[in-house]
This record gives sequence, C-alpha cells and structure tokens, in this order.
Amino acid sequence: MQHVANGLADIASIDSVTWRMSRQFDPDTARLKSIGTTEPTPGLPFIAARGKPIERLRDAVRTGVASLPEATRKAYGLTDVLPLPKEKYEVILLHLTQAEAVHALPALEEI
Repeated sequence: MQHVANGLADIASIDSVTWRMSRQFDPDTARLKSIGTTEPTPGLPFIAARGKPIERLRDAVRTGVASLPEATRKAYGLTDVLPLPKEKYEVILLHLTQAEAVHALPALEEI
C-alpha cells in the first residue's frame, strides 16, 4: 500500500481486514481509494489435528478473544469465534476454479 501511496506501484490487491486496519492506523492510506471489491468470503479456518477436542479448543479461543480488552477487540475487528459449516468455504474453491480458467495457476498441492 505504501508503494501505491508513494507512486511506486499503480495498484494493489488488499484483503478487507488489512484495508480496514490500515485505514484505522496508517495515515498513508488516506491517499488511496478502493476501486473494486470481491464478494465476502469466510476468514481462514482454524486447523486442529484429528482426534483433538474441537469444542474445547474452540471454547479456549472464544475465551481468549472475550478476555481481550475492548479496545484491542475493536482494533482487530474481533467479536467472537463461531463455527462455519464446510459449505460456506465452497465459494473459495469456486473463485479458484474461475481464476484457473483465466490464468495458469500452480496446482493447489504446490501452493
């Protein structure tokens, strides 16, 4: 974003969380504007080893988030950690398929 703000780059692709936080804390972003967005997608999933107590792990993360000071939760945009069904992530695979139809991308296993 600093390269775009300083004229060293013409365009950048920024995720919505980074954009929101940068607008809050980085004065350079006042010199930038959003020229397009994609549809919202779920955030990255939490990953645990098979056989681990998922509910206990989720409760621990939720407790950790809830114990943060209000200002910290607000700054990071954290309100809670909620389970999402696997189907909610299918939009990400759809986007990948659409991108692969237009561009030669490395195989998913190589990423």
